[in-house]
Formats: sequence, C-alpha cells, structure tokens
Amino acid sequence: MPKVIFSISYSVHPDKIDKYLKKISYLKALLAEENYQYSVYRDKKNPYDFEEIYVFDSEEDFEAFDDASNEEVNSIIFEIANNYVVNKKQSYRTLVEVED
Repeated sequence: MPKVIFSISYSVHPDKIDKYLKKISYLKALLAEENYQYSVYRDKKNPYDFEEIYVFDSEEDFEAFDDASNEEVNSIIFEIANNYVVNKKQSYRTLVEVED
C-alpha cells in the first residue's frame, strides 16, 4: 500500500513569527496522537518560509484525514492561514509513493 505525503508551504509575516511558532508547537502537540506523522520544517535560507508535512500510511488514511480533524485543530489551522501567512497564500502538494 503506497504512503501519501501531503504538504503545505507558506511564508509567515516576520512580525508574527513568535506567535506563529507557539501556535505550531501547540498544533504539533494536538496532532501527536493521530494515525499519521506531522512535522513542520523551516527553510534554512529564508527563516520565514515553512512547510507542514503530513505522512499517511495509505491513500485511505489520507482520504479520511479531512473527516477526522477535530474542531480545535481546524480552528488553529484556520487562524494560521488567516493571521500569520503572508497574503494568505499557501501551496499544497500531494505525493503518492511509487510502488515496486
């Protein structure tokens, strides 16, 4: 069964970086018990560019992802997108593992 990687890339307003990092830390704690891996990476060259990475064990788990999110998680994700992301611009990418 192929794994699925879902990523969201964006830039954060420089003057909001500290609040953003606190929100992400809290979000990571909320998602720690989910049935997928969640990580956030910071660009080494541009410290205001970030990428959230979700790794799912199967396409079925990925498809169930939207239905399973709880209200608090959705609220934090909405807040990040609307209050911290430059121009509210995000890039999404979905990758499916190549099977032998």
